[in-house]
Amino acid sequence: MSTMVDDFVEEHPDFSYRGARGLLAMTGYNGLFGYRTSDSQYPENKNMDKDKAAAKEVAEAMKDNGWVFASHSWGHIATGKVSLDRLKRDTKLWKDEVEPLVGKTDQLIYPFGSDIAQVGQYSGSRYKVFKDAGFRYFYGVDGTTTAWMQQTDEYQRQMRVNVDGLQFAKEKRGDRPVLSHFFDVDEVIDKAR
Repeated sequence: MSTMVDDFVEEHPDFSYRGARGLLAMTGYNGLFGYRTSDSQYPENKNMDKDKAAAKEVAEAMKDNGWVFASHSWGHIATGKVSLDRLKRDTKLWKDEVEPLVGKTDQLIYPFGSDIAQVGQYSGSRYKVFKDAGFRYFYGVDGTTTAWMQQTDEYQRQMRVNVDGLQFAKEKRGDRPVLSHFFDVDEVIDKAR
């Protein structure tokens, strides 16, 4: 996907404000960019240093080209549901295994849209874990409305609408139809699929 966006921006530079490309949510449990970079998952990898160097080179090239990286947690966990200890371990693994390769980020995109709170302001131990890790921008999933944001002096929290087969099915059933604000599902769905 990223190379397709790069090609499009090269053809249509006015599409991209100041060369910006997109925000990519990264995990770490299965390595990065196809390289086995996780010490905890691949302790027998004899090419670990080489794989890490190659992954870091890819990340730097992508950043130089306008891409921004966000955490999607290390292990693609439901951050709002797992135990606090698991959340702490996962965040430490992100800091130890992913951040050194893609660089620091203050952005977190929740796996499964699993936010750490309902609609109230962030507080408590889960928020402290993320705040201490340097995260300030949080993105969840809310397929019930087209836009939702919460901003404080400490963080910005914004929900997104998932544009996927699950949301397409809800749209077709009339269950929380939010995509119709953007496009007609019947016009874009591939009937052969």
